[in-house]
Amino acid sequence: MSKLNWQFSFLLGNVAVGGHALLIPLFIIIVLDGSATDVGLVAGVTSLVGVFTSIFWGRLSDRLMRRKPFILLGFLGGAVMLLLLATVDNIRHVVLLNAGFNLFWMAGVPVAIPLVIEQLDRLQWEEAISKFNRYTGFGWVFGLLLGTIWTTFVTPYFGETTALRSLFIVLGGLSLAAAVIASSCIVEKRDKVTARHFFSLMTTRGSRLMERFRDAPSHLYHLLSWQAVASYLRGSNLFGRKLTLYFYAVLLIFTGFSVFFVPLPVFFRRELGFSSAMIFSINLVPALASAVLYYITGSILRRVGNRMLQLLVLISRILIFPLFYLLALLDFPLYQLVLLALLFIGTGSSWAFFNVASTALVSQLANGETKGQALGVFNALAAGGWIIGALIGGAVAESFGFLAAFVAGSVILLIVIPIVVFPLEK
Repeated sequence: MSKLNWQFSFLLGNVAVGGHALLIPLFIIIVLDGSATDVGLVAGVTSLVGVFTSIFWGRLSDRLMRRKPFILLGFLGGAVMLLLLATVDNIRHVVLLNAGFNLFWMAGVPVAIPLVIEQLDRLQWEEAISKFNRYTGFGWVFGLLLGTIWTTFVTPYFGETTALRSLFIVLGGLSLAAAVIASSCIVEKRDKVTARHFFSLMTTRGSRLMERFRDAPSHLYHLLSWQAVASYLRGSNLFGRKLTLYFYAVLLIFTGFSVFFVPLPVFFRRELGFSSAMIFSINLVPALASAVLYYITGSILRRVGNRMLQLLVLISRILIFPLFYLLALLDFPLYQLVLLALLFIGTGSSWAFFNVASTALVSQLANGETKGQALGVFNALAAGGWIIGALIGGAVAESFGFLAAFVAGSVILLIVIPIVVFPLEK
């Protein structure tokens, strides 16, 4: 079997993950009649589990020098959790099973890239990582497309509840299929490459992740050293003042992103009355925008620079987030769709630029010996911000309204601008 075949398992796996990420809030809102607070709680707990389990699985994989068992565990465990989610009837079970899904899925995430490069010579690593990331990125897009098609055709005959429950089963089947392909096609080599040997490639290419409200970026968590975390929390670390200051900015940035994005599906359902099929379809816009723009982010980054590019991203999102509330004030569906498409193109495009620029900036600010740990801290803080923002965004939207949540996201990003603009150049 060729290398292409086992990587196809990650395409299928990410179809399941992409569909599941949006399915969870829709299921909570529509089937369980949950609130924005419930959506934020599930997102926060799931992300928290993802951080710690990714660090654990990645380090265990490096210690045991094995990749395939962890990938199979991720696909199989994720499939079981998806099938069980189709049967739940209360929020507590969703919290537990969705956390379980992330626990298993994260077993395969930190070992995938090492497996890619262990099959190749060092000169081939960069192109191989880029190609693999295209599989995972477009798998996410296909997951949203599957959700759109499934809910569009099943809902008229069986209702939204059945459509959403059965979609869990379909996604679980895809995860099982991914496990079968991975089991048949992955052949591990004796010589292993630990994650710490390829971090520089990730900073130049970016992780090609789709922005989502289920959890924060998950690559490279296991580069994080627990000793570094303890040192960081005590205020003494190896990263230097500028990078440490940027880490605080990262925490706030992802908090602001999450405050906005977590309650957004609830807004679409409650305020705009969108169907599940409509919500799936509109989320294709930012996913496609970011996936396509990844091909040009590197050249733009070199011309504009990290600092200016991140400033433009923050300003664009500060302006865009509150504009989403205008959708509730428009009476004409066509106007709503046009405005929504424009806003989502803006958020999708800005994510592609921020994702690459931010990881590149961490590499630039870190010293050679600490770059791996710095990237791990960056992603852990991004996840931490997403957890905090999920809880805040859900609570604010439920207590004070969606406009308050959207404005709160913008205000948090506004606070970060002085940190990003002035003190970050070496």
